[in-house]
Amino acid sequence: MHRALLRHNNKIARSIMRNIMIVLGCCAIAACNSQPIVNTTVDNEPQNAVYQVDQSIYEIEMPATWKAVKNYTRYHAAQSQQSDSIIQSRLRECINLWKAPRVTRKNDLKYNLCLSTIVDAAIADRKDIPLEVLLTWANSADDLLYFVPPRAGTDGFFPEGYVLPSGAGVLSYWYAVNYDHLSLKKAERDRIDTYLTQKLMEQSFPPLDGKHRTPCDLARPWKTTLATAANSCGSIRWKVALGELALGLKLANKDLFDKGIDDLVFNLSMIDQEGIFVTYAAKGGKAFGYYKDGLQFMSHYVELFKTLNFDFLEYRLPHGRTVKEYFDKTYEILRADFHLMDRYARINKGAGSYPFEKVKNLSHSEFISKTNTENTVFNWQDNDSSFYMLAPEYVERYRSDLKVKPLYTNTGNGGFFGAYVYAIHQGNR
Repeated sequence: MHRALLRHNNKIARSIMRNIMIVLGCCAIAACNSQPIVNTTVDNEPQNAVYQVDQSIYEIEMPATWKAVKNYTRYHAAQSQQSDSIIQSRLRECINLWKAPRVTRKNDLKYNLCLSTIVDAAIADRKDIPLEVLLTWANSADDLLYFVPPRAGTDGFFPEGYVLPSGAGVLSYWYAVNYDHLSLKKAERDRIDTYLTQKLMEQSFPPLDGKHRTPCDLARPWKTTLATAANSCGSIRWKVALGELALGLKLANKDLFDKGIDDLVFNLSMIDQEGIFVTYAAKGGKAFGYYKDGLQFMSHYVELFKTLNFDFLEYRLPHGRTVKEYFDKTYEILRADFHLMDRYARINKGAGSYPFEKVKNLSHSEFISKTNTENTVFNWQDNDSSFYMLAPEYVERYRSDLKVKPLYTNTGNGGFFGAYVYAIHQGNR
């Protein structure tokens, strides 16, 4: 009864969200807001700013059967070359942590690192590792990924709301990509299918800070401030949407696939009229590292939609740029001038110990050196081949001017992705 009601409520919520997007998309910002705009982020309000959702993404037809990669052998070979070394001494601890998660503000980073360790183990052909976690979740009488969002007014960040949906999204994507190559009994597979579907459908991305609860402004992403509940339009939604789309396709579950489209469009709405993803650009000195992850998310979507004969690179974003133009801008930011994000980076949303003030006077090359030394989790080899490994389809189609080759080190999985995008690309050549 509870699950049936939940599915019904989720359908209503998605319908409301889509209608809101359509209504917003029918008018210019100036026409949609009769009150004067108080500018807190940029020097000038964008001229002729329009929020309009390209509806073609909602018209995609689901195939009767689907595979994430056409050639699994080629995918597996490329994946194996990219796999990071597994810290064996930490592996069992990480499995046990994720089998019975108890996330707090003191241990949340450990969960993120352990998710990366579990994914790396799977990529290194230890598929039994994530399956052990997934079967524990699916067989438990209690919902091990359940959490209650913080109430308004409570102090501090609420890590459970970040860690648990992230785990569900990342492992759902991995599970969908490798679905036909997993050693599972039918009853086990059915239980995992049911649990992950339920878990993904539940995700509504509430504010995770009791005091910073201003909704993400899809119509005016440049209005992002410290008060914005940015986790509602950032990494968690990217991860969950990728899991929703892939698992929805694999299970031929249209409700799950449709929710993935809604969540994807929500985040795409935070790419401004210049092609900058504001949620990540606003993260002070950490913006650059997050931007590298944003590049990978978008490349995974490019590859997924390619299997559906939908050209996502030419899809027009709600604020006017195409996805291809987003990649153009991202190349400029990562390879030439990180200062293109300065007007947002100074917001310092989630910058922690690496604020904008530490990097605002550095040249691009000085910044790369400093961020690789002081913020090593976002280490970046500054060359075109590094970029190519994170955006292979874009580079091969549009950037014949770049001299690139496969680079199988430091390609950046980091627990955000259930597969390397270059390996997915190779599997779909």
